[in-house]
Amino acid sequence: ELNMNENLILQLRLDSISYASGKPIITSLYTSEELVYEQLLKDSIISVVFETLTKDTVVEFAVVATLMGNKKELLVTTRYKSPKHYIGFLVKGKEKLHAWHWGNWLRLNAQDIGVQGYVPTDSYYSLRAPGTGKNVLTVGAYVNRGKYVNIKGDTLSKELIAGKRASFSSIGPTTDERLKPEISAPGQNVFSASPTTLLNKPVNRLVGDSITAVNSGTSMACPAVTGIVALYYEENPTTPFSEIKKRITASANQDTFSYENGTLPNTFWGFGKIDAFALQSTVISSVQSSTVSDSYCSISSVGNSSMYLRLSFPTIGEYTLQFMDSKGTILKTIPWQCYSVGTYSMLVPLDHIGLVLLQVKKGNTVQSQTVGINY
Repeated sequence: ELNMNENLILQLRLDSISYASGKPIITSLYTSEELVYEQLLKDSIISVVFETLTKDTVVEFAVVATLMGNKKELLVTTRYKSPKHYIGFLVKGKEKLHAWHWGNWLRLNAQDIGVQGYVPTDSYYSLRAPGTGKNVLTVGAYVNRGKYVNIKGDTLSKELIAGKRASFSSIGPTTDERLKPEISAPGQNVFSASPTTLLNKPVNRLVGDSITAVNSGTSMACPAVTGIVALYYEENPTTPFSEIKKRITASANQDTFSYENGTLPNTFWGFGKIDAFALQSTVISSVQSSTVSDSYCSISSVGNSSMYLRLSFPTIGEYTLQFMDSKGTILKTIPWQCYSVGTYSMLVPLDHIGLVLLQVKKGNTVQSQTVGINY
């Protein structure tokens, strides 16, 4: 699959790469005619056949342009057999091209072979429709169990670590640079029911009573999130999807594994791991803004990486403002000396995505208040 900008020109190439004195030498055996993206019609098929002079390689390309939303996507299929040649995509133009190898995954940070013009692959932008949809909650996968024992007594998947991101889970962002996925769930080595009528059951994945099987994939992670959302809708049937999406991301569990790929949210994990209990039990007064008020404070808005607060102090004296996440971890503490009764405004930098709680303390008096979601 190729996601291209309409200004790009694509050519298909067959190359032979050899090495002399440790340096790569590239020989181009065949190059197709230029395929101009904007001239490809919907469902048009272009066939390109390469046969090498050594007759050990035959490559047939079929290029199909299909509409994905309002954008064309090229699907390139091949019949290919070669022990020593490389398929190349020659791209002309200044825009980006994102390619996805169906049935396998492009290796993350593949080694640069040292040939000018050959770009090492990575797995970014590897999400595809419908997971790229704007009104879709897209789910990544992480390891549920690091190992398991099948019905033969063999211990399998010993190299995996429970909680780590699954290597097969696609990486965002979308081609128009939106954050995806938004949330992650258990998707590798997940135990589930196996149909009793299934013939030729994979023995290596059967466990316990032989009607339970181990499966992996984002197709295991997505149903887990679907079930959690269904439980929430049972209790709150009128909640709009846009708020559900924000509540799920706000209540996400952010552990050491999910921080391995950088600050959250990111294109590997989204906002972190889904937390069913936190989604059901956390009281969120509003999304991105709040008008909660009490004798001490009112919150008028919540920003992306900071909070705009309007604090009404009923008496003068020394106060302490303490910001916490949903688990009670202190994010920031601000001492505040109130010299005059009244309302004060402040912009508080807060490097945290998710639910934020505020405690206002004065002496032995503590006032806790849900602030909202920093999103």
